Amino acid sequence: MDYDDAISLENTDQGYRLGIHIIDVGAYIKSGDPIDLAARERASSIYMPDDKLPMLPADLSDDLCSLRQGEIRPAISTLIQLSRFFEIQDVQIVPSIIQVHQQMSYTEANLLNGKDDPITTLHKIATLLREKRLKAGAVQNHAARSQCVAGRQRGYPLYQGRPGEPIPDAGVGDDDCCQLPDGQIFGRPSDSGGVPVPAAPQPAVVQGD
Repeated sequence: MDYDDAISLENTDQGYRLGIHIIDVGAYIKSGDPIDLAARERASSIYMPDDKLPMLPADLSDDLCSLRQGEIRPAISTLIQLSRFFEIQDVQIVPSIIQVHQQMSYTEANLLNGKDDPITTLHKIATLLREKRLKAGAVQNHAARSQCVAGRQRGYPLYQGRPGEPIPDAGVGDDDCCQLPDGQIFGRPSDSGGVPVPAAPQPAVVQGD
């Protein structure tokens, strides 16, 4: 698993320092190197329900270029100084050396909200900043977000349908496919061919001192 970003939160005399950190791949790969040229051809890592096609070799993407818990890594950090009322006072982008103290999934972070800092404070900051963006005219996307549980085999075909429609007869069992809120359905490979669908990776979380 590759973790390319992390967040941190520190208490300061003025309020808080919010850190947004991303791995500094340039510390390991130089511009024009063969690995860099191959990565440009791929353009991005592709995430699928049960697999991924990394932009960089796995030894890099899953190790040296991953913000793994307990490991010291070079990063590019955006440091945001906030007041006690979460007003942005200053922003700096700097090279850094960081160490992730704890990794967790979105679900794990949500379960800690209201029970643990800095998770609770980070949630308050995110909520307030989002409200400010909306009041300033930000466009809000109301499209339904789909979740999928992949089956046991690879090469899932994608069936198009309307929400609420029964799963088409493709010889798949209930444990091998699922229907999404927007009517799309995943199932086992069939004669119709397979369409890989990206799945979002989980972020790393780094707790400040």
